[in-house]
Amino acid sequence: MHHIKFHRGERILLRPLERIDAAKLRLWMNDEEIRQGLARSLPMTERNSVEWLEAFSRAKTHLGFGIVSVQDSALVGVIALYGINWQHKTAYTGIIIGEREYWGKGYGTEAKMMLSGYAFNSLDMFALLSRVPAHNDKAVSHAMRCGYEEVARIPKWCRRTNGDRCDEILFLLTQEKWRRLQRGHA
Repeated sequence: MHHIKFHRGERILLRPLERIDAAKLRLWMNDEEIRQGLARSLPMTERNSVEWLEAFSRAKTHLGFGIVSVQDSALVGVIALYGINWQHKTAYTGIIIGEREYWGKGYGTEAKMMLSGYAFNSLDMFALLSRVPAHNDKAVSHAMRCGYEEVARIPKWCRRTNGDRCDEILFLLTQEKWRRLQRGHA
């Protein structure tokens, strides 16, 4: 399938989210393992997924992208800037790699670094925050691999699908630190 290319990396491209993505989004959001990592518990219907995509694309405070494999043109995930504060030049980031065969292979890291580059270079963002449930070890290590630093922990903020509570970790990446990382200096 031919996709609009917004930004191309080595193995992936980022493109605007499309209505057709609602079906994949619904599958991923109803996947128990993915929901657990997101601390999400509500089911997503076909109608919910279409409405969510439409509302997300209309919002002036959200920018979402499909993550597409260059090799096979498969939509493998979604990534977004959300809660954008245009005055302060800050935003939250979120990512889901929904296709299991792409897990643990660096696709998420490449997408997050591309999104950070877009945020800092094109949008001149000051800083990006990422909120991660503490039990999600993959997301915690992903944030750190992408240069984010833990800046806060909110005790028992997240409720897992089994009822247990866990901390939420706030990770921060500033434009200054991202530029140092791009030059090879941490």
